[in-house]
Amino acid sequence: MIKNVTPVVIANCLQSPEGPSFDRTGVLHFVDWDAKWIYQVTLEGNVKQFVNTGGIPTGSKFHINGHLYVADGARGILDISPEGNIRVAASEWQEKPFRGPNDLVFAPNGDLYFSDPAGSDPEHPIGNIFLLRQDGRLELFAGGFQFPNGVVFSADGRTLYMAETYPNHILAFELDENGREKSRRVFPIWMADLVRMGWHLARMATFM
Repeated sequence: MIKNVTPVVIANCLQSPEGPSFDRTGVLHFVDWDAKWIYQVTLEGNVKQFVNTGGIPTGSKFHINGHLYVADGARGILDISPEGNIRVAASEWQEKPFRGPNDLVFAPNGDLYFSDPAGSDPEHPIGNIFLLRQDGRLELFAGGFQFPNGVVFSADGRTLYMAETYPNHILAFELDENGREKSRRVFPIWMADLVRMGWHLARMATFM
């Protein structure tokens, strides 16, 4: 455990900041879902508005091509160019809009996994995890969850971890060679109170 660390405030007066991601140059990007904005924090420490999605941006990850992908609870999965141009990469499954994407993560091969939890809870276990292939094909990875929240990969890219809010646990999905579920298990929990918030354990985090 790291001790004697003094937090430094790099941005304030925000409404609902989350979903931080760094680009290849070290510039921090994060979403503010209540304000609909994506912000940047420059290497000099300046905070500036990058792009307004017009929806509910809740999570972000950079693709290896430099584009920022955003899980937007109102619009779906957004592909945002360095210039701020927005393309909707995915917005529906079987001709029905997503319930409300929350978080996303890239596999080492560039496939994108994202959670879609809106409206799910113990009485309505209807949350899903989707897999968006590089060629644009969309697959249902797994379903029937009670608010699937944060997702992250193991360092070797063979295991997908997902924080499921209401059961207050982390599920670990072992993947086959095609990136589909091979098996699953409940991952050991040491800080269960963090799981409920959908936070990721820092030691498991990977950045593209």
